[in-house]
Amino acid sequence: MKTFLRFLGNLAVIIIAFVFYTVLQLGYAQKKVNLLFAIILAVLTVAVIYWMY
Repeated sequence: MKTFLRFLGNLAVIIIAFVFYTVLQLGYAQKKVNLLFAIILAVLTVAVIYWMY
């Protein structure tokens, strides 16, 4: 059970990191991204991926 919960937690972290990264890419593609927002989102994406590691 503990392994299954760890798996679900890791899966949730992967999905969150993917959503952050997708939002960041969409902002760059539309060239409507605020620089501060982009930096915060990039740092959050890296932090989530590092936390999962």
